[in-house]
Amino acid sequence: MDGILQLGLKSKSIINEEQRKLELDVVHQKLTIADENGCRDELNKGAYDRWFQVYNIQILNLEAVI
Repeated sequence: MDGILQLGLKSKSIINEEQRKLELDVVHQKLTIADENGCRDELNKGAYDRWFQVYNIQILNLEAVI
């Protein structure tokens, strides 16, 4: 019984890690879009700085969990 429980927990852990990696990819994409918009002056400096900070914190948190 313990083996089955451990296997279930390990499977759940792998799924959570994969979800976190997908979340990390999405946040990286959002940061790339913000960078591109900032370079094209479609996003003012203040807005870019706010989004950069938000996305950067999310990236650091996700990387720490993974």
